[in-house]
Amino acid sequence: MRKRFQKATCLLLIAAMLIAYSPAPAAKAQNIHTKNVTSTDISTYDTDYSYDDDFETPDSSYDDTDYDQSDDSIYDDADNNNDDYNDSYDDGYDNDNDYNDNYDDDVVPDYSISTIKQTAITTTSLTVAWNKTSADHYVVTCTNNKTMKKITKRTQSTSYTFTGLAVGSEYYVTVTAYASSEEGNFLASNALTAYTKLKNLTGLHMTSSVTDRCYSFKWDAYSAATNYQVKLTEKKSGKTVKNVKTGIINYYDLYYPSINKIYIAHVRGIQKIGSNTYYTGWKKIPLIPQPDVKSFYVKKVKYHNTTSKKLALSWHSVDSATGYDIYISKKLSSGYKKVKSVSAKTHSLTLNKVSGKKINGKYYVCIVTKTKFSGKTCKSANNIVYNTSNSDFDSK
Repeated sequence: MRKRFQKATCLLLIAAMLIAYSPAPAAKAQNIHTKNVTSTDISTYDTDYSYDDDFETPDSSYDDTDYDQSDDSIYDDADNNNDDYNDSYDDGYDNDNDYNDNYDDDVVPDYSISTIKQTAITTTSLTVAWNKTSADHYVVTCTNNKTMKKITKRTQSTSYTFTGLAVGSEYYVTVTAYASSEEGNFLASNALTAYTKLKNLTGLHMTSSVTDRCYSFKWDAYSAATNYQVKLTEKKSGKTVKNVKTGIINYYDLYYPSINKIYIAHVRGIQKIGSNTYYTGWKKIPLIPQPDVKSFYVKKVKYHNTTSKKLALSWHSVDSATGYDIYISKKLSSGYKKVKSVSAKTHSLTLNKVSGKKINGKYYVCIVTKTKFSGKTCKSANNIVYNTSNSDFDSK
């Protein structure tokens, strides 16, 4: 309706302008006066004008209403409403803080000791560490698995070092978490097996078997060892001929590659703790074989019209030997007397008498090999013997 009214108004204005600016008609001979259209006339014309029967004169209050809708107070009210919204938003933010505070209050403390491990080791100390928990403090115990001696300590830290422990030993370590200063408020516990570091092995010695030339090495066992390594080298050349691991067994049966060579046995302990591996120094011992006898018999010697008996002995040389000691007895298991010491170049011997007596009957001989090792004279075992009946070796 408004558009139609505006259109009509425009048409009326155009018409009025055309009338106002149109040239007046030429006056006739008669004295006829003209009258110009004034703005008052246009206004009157405009008021009386009606576009059609359906046209309705717009209500003058329309503009007032429209103006009121754009009043500045409207915007002020809107701003006030926005402030109220912001206030409510701030209140919500505060409530969120309250929620976070309540959330912290609802967190369940974690006292579980899920991780425990050994982190350091010396010959007389060990260190264990564990994960941080909600505990007030921890009680740590360290028990020697062999002697069952127990050490108990209290700490608020997540690690502890035990000192004054036995060398190369195994320990059972327990960590217990407590919620308060009262020891009875037990919460969680965990444990592991820990170790002190090995020193060089002790008690290394050799025993030998007669029948198969097998030598058994033994040494003092350590509970902290997870393995032992045995290496065999030739004394003369230094060549490695065997390199094995025995596991946790503290002995090894070793067959000689050759009965005429001196070997050096190297033994060391191994510890594996987590991803770390620890080794002791090598403990060494010479493996000195008794020489293999070629012949041993009672020899009859004729001189003019007299027949005498002599004890004839010969043997194979041993590499790196510095000499040999010869022992003779009339009995298999006892009564051996040293009858001669010879150099490494000597490999045979003839005896006219034994212990001041003429040769007569059956005899047993034992030859001991000597060598230098670490500045000392070392000797072979003396349990392999030979007899004059069949020149075969036997045991004392």
